[in-house]
Amino acid sequence: MTHLTIAHAPTPRPLTRTKLERRMLRRLAGVFACALLAGCFDPGSDEGGETSASSTGTGSGSEAGDASESGTTTPASGGTSGGEMSGGESTGSMPDDTGGDTGSTSGTTSGSTSGSESGDDPGSESGEGTTGCTQSDWYPDADDDGFGDPAGPVVSACEAPGGYVDNGDDCDDSTEFRSPGVVEICDGLDNDCDTALDEWSALNPSCGECEMQFQAGSAYSYCLGTDNASDAEAECALKGASLVKIESQLENDFITAAATELGLGDFRIGLELDGETWVWTDGAVMTFDAWRPGSPDSGDDCAELDTDDSGLWNDIPCSTTTSTIGWICEGTP
Repeated sequence: MTHLTIAHAPTPRPLTRTKLERRMLRRLAGVFACALLAGCFDPGSDEGGETSASSTGTGSGSEAGDASESGTTTPASGGTSGGEMSGGESTGSMPDDTGGDTGSTSGTTSGSTSGSESGDDPGSESGEGTTGCTQSDWYPDADDDGFGDPAGPVVSACEAPGGYVDNGDDCDDSTEFRSPGVVEICDGLDNDCDTALDEWSALNPSCGECEMQFQAGSAYSYCLGTDNASDAEAECALKGASLVKIESQLENDFITAAATELGLGDFRIGLELDGETWVWTDGAVMTFDAWRPGSPDSGDDCAELDTDDSGLWNDIPCSTTTSTIGWICEGTP
């Protein structure tokens, strides 16, 4: 009798077991991905549940590092996701041992800092720490006369530093006797800082070869010397003046009276011949004149006031230099 031996095919491995293994592998992959990227893996948590760690650091004025771990189960909305990474967030949906997607591992790390935790300096970031004042320029006042040295060094500040004032009007910061408001005296210096030297003042009616007086808003200087017209004009300029410009008979009369007291017969005035026109040294055309009869007649190019002839004018050469002819300056004190 022939016996047949029938070889039985091996029993196939249950599909559910293979599927379970695949799911477990996905679960493990998701857990490790979460642990590496978000630090959410907790070895001490229940393997059958969900590990969800949210680490959130929030500092407000002081360090805040609140970390919360909760084991909540979030049903998956669909399918099995082995792991998603989006902007530092890792979320893995893993199935449980029964084949359903009921376990979810999610990890989110976010950090926001403010206040002292962020390292911000409120004063430097917001503009606080400054006084908000309007700065001014301050000038050193070495002689303590209330007037600063325009040469500086100039300091910009909200308030005056010690030894500084708010103006640079001093003409000599080494002495309090030279500054605006000081009365001019005869010393060869600009005492009142108006750029003029030894001009008329209540304390300076006479200086050197010049006698001075104030009349009708002008300061007149009657000077003796041998200067020609150009040099006389330069001497007047030192006093902040120019050769006199006579514009009326009244002015001519009081100038004549003052000059007569000095004992000289003639004084140069600021009249010059420009081509065929007589003009004053400031360029103004002559509109008043007091020529003596027959003058000008010699073709000379400057003019003098003759006190011996009632203050009448005579033409003389601009280049004349003689001790018998002085000059008259007129300026504003």
